[in-house]
Amino acid sequence: MQYVARKGEMTAQQKKHREGFMKTGKLNFTRGTGLGLVVAVVLLLAGCGTTAIVHKPADSVSVFDRYQTLTIKSSAAEGVVVSDLAQERVKDLVKANIAAKYCPHRFQSITIKEPGENDLVLLINYTTYNEGNKFERLMLAGLGGIKIHSDVVLKTSASDDPISKAEVGKTFRWGGIYGATTDMTEVEKWFADEVAKTFSGMIGMKKKE
Repeated sequence: MQYVARKGEMTAQQKKHREGFMKTGKLNFTRGTGLGLVVAVVLLLAGCGTTAIVHKPADSVSVFDRYQTLTIKSSAAEGVVVSDLAQERVKDLVKANIAAKYCPHRFQSITIKEPGENDLVLLINYTTYNEGNKFERLMLAGLGGIKIHSDVVLKTSASDDPISKAEVGKTFRWGGIYGATTDMTEVEKWFADEVAKTFSGMIGMKKKE
């Protein structure tokens, strides 16, 4: 007896094409499978949750060894609303990721308070902070996405001139139950991890193995 895929379920041939696409990035179509596979791929890509990081290092090379204290600060661009609570939450997450995951034992102190006289300063300036719509995500992947984007600037407490700049963002577009039950605090965790990883690259550190 030949197995017949249930409504909404991919056939064995479509699954084979999808697996080939995930491995090679190429699609091989046969008659009758092309349109269905295109739809499946579109929905798959709509669920991708990470945006690209664009790192823009400064032209000058700085020596970071003399800086033993790091201060993490945040702000929001004009028209972007991010509560103080949310900003504190993300800074705490970035601090934890830097200390434990990306730059362990590198700094004597990491603070989210006011910087000292000879601190490195990591500034997170939010350019987008949108909680999206969980009901839209429940209905279809790609709708009602959660978005957090920021400019990340590295400087010192002694000068406002940036040492390095980067753009970091997270966009969550998964649908269904997973999309509806994932909230902003979860995306903040992913965003904070990306900020910490970007910072480690700015100062030439590698992730702890």
